[in-house]
Amino acid sequence: RPTILPSLSWEKQDSGTTNHFDAVKSLGDCQLWAVGDNGTIACSRDGITWNCLDPIARGDGWTERIHSIGYGLGMYIAAANTPKVLLSTNGSTWIARDVPGSNTASAAVGKGILAVGMNNKYTAYSDDKGETWQSGTSLGSQWWEDMIYANGRFATVGYSGHIANSNDGKEWMLGTLSPASTS
Repeated sequence: RPTILPSLSWEKQDSGTTNHFDAVKSLGDCQLWAVGDNGTIACSRDGITWNCLDPIARGDGWTERIHSIGYGLGMYIAAANTPKVLLSTNGSTWIARDVPGSNTASAAVGKGILAVGMNNKYTAYSDDKGETWQSGTSLGSQWWEDMIYANGRFATVGYSGHIANSNDGKEWMLGTLSPASTS
C-alpha cells in the first residue's frame, strides 16, 4: 500500500535570477545546487537563501544552458548544452573542458569516474578528474536527461521511458521498465 504523507506547504524563494532552472540536487558543501539557462548556477545551504553565481565572476564566462550538476572526488561537474562540461573544486571558480560527442545533458560522479550523458545516443567518461575524456557506450538515440551514482552503480534516464545503467560509468546497458505493482 502506498504511504500517504501529510500535506506540505511550499514557499517561493528568491534565487537571485529570473533564468529558467533545469535541475536541483543536494551535493557537497553547499548542500543544494540549481542549474539552468544562461549558465546559471545557484547554491543554498538551507533552501531559503540562495547565492546565484555569475558566469563572469566564476571565471568561465559560460552563458550556455546547464542541464545537470554532480559532485564527487572533491569536485563539481556541470553538464552544459554544448560538447563541454564545467568543473570546479570549490563551487566558485569553474573551468570548461571539451567532451567527445554531442551536447552534454546529465552528469554524475562515482568509483573514480566522471560520467556524462549526451543529448544523443552517447555517453562519455573521464578517469582523471576531467582532464581528458573518452567516448562511452552508444545507447540508441536517446537524450539522457539525468544521471546519478548510487548504491555502487550509475543510472541514467532519457526520453521515451529509456533507462540505462553501468557498473563503471564507461560501459552502459539499456534497462527495462516493468509496470509498478500496487500490492
